[in-house]
Amino acid sequence: MSYTYQIAADVNIPTDGSGTYLCTPDAYTIEVHEMGLCSTNPIQSQNWVKSANNVVLWTKGSGSALTADVAPGKGIANPPVVQQPPLGSYNYSYVLLKNEIIQKTKAEFKNGTFYSLSNKDASNSSTDYAAYTESLLNLSDISGTWTPYINDTDFATQGLLLKSDKATTATDDTEVPYILGVFDKTANPINVARVVRGSQRLSIKYLTTNRVGIWCDNWASPSPDTNFVFGSLPFIFRVTIS
Repeated sequence: MSYTYQIAADVNIPTDGSGTYLCTPDAYTIEVHEMGLCSTNPIQSQNWVKSANNVVLWTKGSGSALTADVAPGKGIANPPVVQQPPLGSYNYSYVLLKNEIIQKTKAEFKNGTFYSLSNKDASNSSTDYAAYTESLLNLSDISGTWTPYINDTDFATQGLLLKSDKATTATDDTEVPYILGVFDKTANPINVARVVRGSQRLSIKYLTTNRVGIWCDNWASPSPDTNFVFGSLPFIFRVTIS
């Protein structure tokens, strides 16, 4: 699946048609339950396949989840201790998240700004500028269908909705409390060529610049009646040796 999106800050507010424009969140809070690396794609036939190719960098286990605002300019207050992966090359990284993302976003076009409301709707007034919580109940963009899986080639990201056991693929939208995000790094693999020691360490980064979309069915008349809403797009999850 591939899309082409324009960045809101680069254009004027559209006056016709439908479509999504990219904007950067002021808040993008996620709850992380596990992070890892894989040499092969951990999503096979719409299932999370854990194998010898799966290296867990950090897991909640019986402890507390990692809650972090990963909007630009924000930082993880208490970065987790990341396990040293075995030497080798890793083509995929993954994150297991609670399926609730809290966002606060304004779309700043060249000639005007729209603000998120607590129900995800957009408004041209900053008076009620507020955060909203988004749960991804359906990863299909086709009306009338439902799927727990998406492959977004533009963002080199795959997503899989999971049941409460954090392992089994969801079968409908009534039980999707977790989401697995898999990030394709085959174009630039993560190479662990030697033991990380001394001043070197593994670094975890989340990048959310232009990772929220503002959508309208009819930009000639943007309003709640024309599905004028904000929605999350895949963030970038990066593991580096620094």
